[in-house]
Amino acid sequence: MLRAAGGRLPGGGRRRRAAGARRRRRLRHRQRPGGAAEALRRWPDTDAVYGICDEVALGALQVLRAAGRQVPGDVAVAGFDDIPAAEPTGLTTATHPVERIAGAAARSLLVGGTGGPTYFGSDLVVRQSA
Repeated sequence: MLRAAGGRLPGGGRRRRAAGARRRRRLRHRQRPGGAAEALRRWPDTDAVYGICDEVALGALQVLRAAGRQVPGDVAVAGFDDIPAAEPTGLTTATHPVERIAGAAARSLLVGGTGGPTYFGSDLVVRQSA
């Protein structure tokens, strides 16, 4: 199946149906509470949330604040990636040296490997959320 950069090419479904394919059913799902809401429900005394990425941590910040929790007073929140939205929101995060990682990967491909693992440390960026 051909795909455009942003998804499928326009008209693909019509062409498949014209060729005899059946229309695909769209799956519907119930909206479930996110991870932070579930954590608060299960463990009301939660005092820290570490998001797998900054987007998840920012979502947790919204849920926690909507639930009346003080961040960082009641709950500390941190993420990972140091995206541009992390700084103005005061999100504590960890960053990794993407340019160094990409450069090492390219060099490894060009020379046929490094002979062993390469480690890159992350830096903690402490802001108001923790």
